[in-house]
Amino acid sequence: MHSLLRRQIEKHFGGIEGITDRIEAFIGLIDETYREFDKDRELLERSLEMTSKEMLQVNAEMRALLRTMPDLLITLDYDGTVLHPPVGGLADLVMPPEDLVGKKIYAIPNKEAGKRFRDALEKAKATSAGVTFEYSLLINGSMNVYEARLFPVNSHRNFVIIRNITEWVEAEAALLENKRQLQKRNRELMRTKNFLQGILESSADCIVTAGLTVTILYATPSTKKIFGYEPQEVTGKKAYAFFEKGIEDARSIIEEVREKGELRDRSLRVRAKSGEFIDVSVSVSPMVDENGAPLGTMGIVRDVRERKKLEAQLMQARKMEAVGTLAGGIAHDFNNLLMGIQGYASLVLLDLDEGHPHFYKLKCIQELVKSGAALTGQLLGFARGGRYEVVPADPNEIAESSVVLFGRTRKQVRFHERYERDLWSVEVDVGQMRQVFLNLFVNAFDAMPEGGDVYVETENVYLDEKYAENCGVRPGPFVKLSVTDTGPGMDEKTIGRIFEPFFTTKDMGKGTGLGLATVYGIVKGHGGVIDVYSRAGYGTTFNVYIPMSKKERKREDRPLKETANGSETILLVDDEEVILDVSREMLESLGYKIFQAAGGRDAVEIYAANKGKVDLVMLDMIMPGMSGSETFDKLREINPHVKVVLSSGYSINGTASNIMEKGCRGFIQKPFNFEQLSSVVRKALTSE
Repeated sequence: MHSLLRRQIEKHFGGIEGITDRIEAFIGLIDETYREFDKDRELLERSLEMTSKEMLQVNAEMRALLRTMPDLLITLDYDGTVLHPPVGGLADLVMPPEDLVGKKIYAIPNKEAGKRFRDALEKAKATSAGVTFEYSLLINGSMNVYEARLFPVNSHRNFVIIRNITEWVEAEAALLENKRQLQKRNRELMRTKNFLQGILESSADCIVTAGLTVTILYATPSTKKIFGYEPQEVTGKKAYAFFEKGIEDARSIIEEVREKGELRDRSLRVRAKSGEFIDVSVSVSPMVDENGAPLGTMGIVRDVRERKKLEAQLMQARKMEAVGTLAGGIAHDFNNLLMGIQGYASLVLLDLDEGHPHFYKLKCIQELVKSGAALTGQLLGFARGGRYEVVPADPNEIAESSVVLFGRTRKQVRFHERYERDLWSVEVDVGQMRQVFLNLFVNAFDAMPEGGDVYVETENVYLDEKYAENCGVRPGPFVKLSVTDTGPGMDEKTIGRIFEPFFTTKDMGKGTGLGLATVYGIVKGHGGVIDVYSRAGYGTTFNVYIPMSKKERKREDRPLKETANGSETILLVDDEEVILDVSREMLESLGYKIFQAAGGRDAVEIYAANKGKVDLVMLDMIMPGMSGSETFDKLREINPHVKVVLSSGYSINGTASNIMEKGCRGFIQKPFNFEQLSSVVRKALTSE
C-alpha cells in the first residue's frame, strides 16, 4: 500500500524530494500571501479609521450647521411621530427639542396647523412626493407665519423643514399694498389725465406746447376750428412760421416771458390755413422740469374776432350815445326857439284874415316851423327822445301797415312777408316804430333803385346773457323785426358809420343822413337792440329787437283837430321867458286865466298861495335849480290830486315817463300849435 502510494507520488511529483520542495514553495507562497494580506489589512484599518474620523467631522459640521440655520429640521416616522430632537431654528419651538421626541407632529401646533400637518402626511403617503404648506403660530404674543416642506425619505421616514416666513409675508403684503396704492395712484393719474385731456380737447381756445427751439410739440383739436389746421399739420413746425411778423413776434414773446415769468393777453395776428390773418390773444407760460430747468413753453391762443366785433359795437354804441346826447340837447333848445316862432305866428294869424298881405307869409312861417320840428323830431329820435306816447302794440300790425303804406309809392319793390302768428306784444310809440320800418324800407329802396326784393319777418326770440350784456340790455324775451334787401350790400367801413347822424352815401342834396340815425335812436330809446349784417354783393339785413311786454294792447289816441276854449286857471312853469310869454298869450286867447312862474321854486310858492284857484299846472320838464320832476313831487305834497301837463323840447322819455306814471294828466312837446295845445289842456282838465 505504501509502496503503491510512493510510486504514484514519485510518478506525479518526482519523488519525495520533489513533493517537499513543492510544499515548501507553496507554504512560502502562502506566507507571502499572508504578509501581503496583513499589509492590506493594516492599510484598510488605517483607511477605515481615517474615514470614520472624517465622517465624524463632517457629521459634527453638519450638526453644527443644522443648529445654526434658521430653518427647523424634524425627522418623522411614517405616521408623523417625531423620531429625533429637531435641529435648527430652536428659538421658534414651543417646547424643548427633547420633549418633542415621540409626539405626533400634528398634535403640537394649534388646531388649524395640526390639520394641515395631518393632510400633508396623508398626501405624502398617497403620492410619495413632497408637500409644501403654510400655517400660523402665536409666539411670544406675535403671530408668526411658517412654511413647512414635508418630503418622504423612504417608506419609514419623513423629513420636515420648517421656515419662519413672517417677514417675507409682511414684506409681500407691504409690496402688495404698495402695488395697490400704486395702481390706485395710477388710476387717479389716469382719471386726472383723462379729465385734463377732456378739458384740452373741449377747450374753445387753442392750447399749444413748444420746445426750447420754438417747435410746436402739441396742439389741441380747436386748432382745426380756429385756424383750419389739423393738429398734426402744425406739430413739428416752428411757431413763428404762423405769426404775421414771424420771428419778430416770437422774439418779443420770449423776451417778455423771460422778464416777467409769463405773458398775458398779447394781441397777435396768426395766419390761418386759408391764408387770412386772424386776430388772437396769446398767453404764454414757461414749462420746467422738477429741477426748474426749462423745457419749453405752453401757450393759450384765443380767437378774439367776435370779441373785437363786440368791442367795436360797444365803442360805436358809446359814440352814438355821446352824439345822441349832443343831438338831443340841440333839438331841445331848437324846439324852444321854434316854439316862440310858432306861438307868435299863431297869435298874429288870429287877428288877420286870409286877405291880409302878411297872412300867406305867416302861414309859410308856420310850415317852415313844422319842417324844423320834423327835423328836430328826427334828431330827438336819434337821441332816444322821440317817443311821444308808449302803448302796448302788435308788431305784426305795425309791420303790415308800414308795408302797405310804403308799397303804394314804391311799386318797384317786391315785399315778402313772414310774420309769427302768436307774436308777443311790445310797448312802443306806434308812430315811431312805423317810422323805423319806413326808414329801413327807404334805405332798401335806395340800395335797389331799379327794383328788388325786400323780406320782412317777425319772430319771438330770447337774447342770452352774453349777447344782451354786450348790447347794453337785459337778457330775456324780445320781438325780432327783420328787414332784408337784395341790394349790393355794404363794406365794413360803411357799416361802421351808417348810424351816425348826417352820414350818407348819397350825393350832395339827396339825403340828410338822419334816416338810419333816427332808426338807431328810436330802437335804443325803446330799450331795444339793432344790428346789421351785410357784405358787398350779398344784400343787407337789419335786425331790430324790442323787449316783450305783458301789458294788454291798446289803440292809439288821435288828437283833436279843432281848438276848444275854456275859462279855468292855469299855472305856466318854464325857465324860458319867451316860452312863458307866448304860451300865456296862446292860452289867454283860448279864454284861460294864467299864473306864470319862471322856475320850480316860484311855481311851488305860487301854487301854495293859490291852491284853490289853480285848476291845471303846465310844467316844463327841464329847468335849472328845481327840475320838473322835483317840482311835480312838491306840488303833489301840497295837493295829491293836482292836475299837471308836462311840456318839453324833449319828448316823453326817461324822467317824463316816470312823472307820467306818477299821475300826470298829459304831455305836450314843443313846438305846439293852437290845436295841439287846446286838445291837451281840455283833456287834462276834464279827465278824472
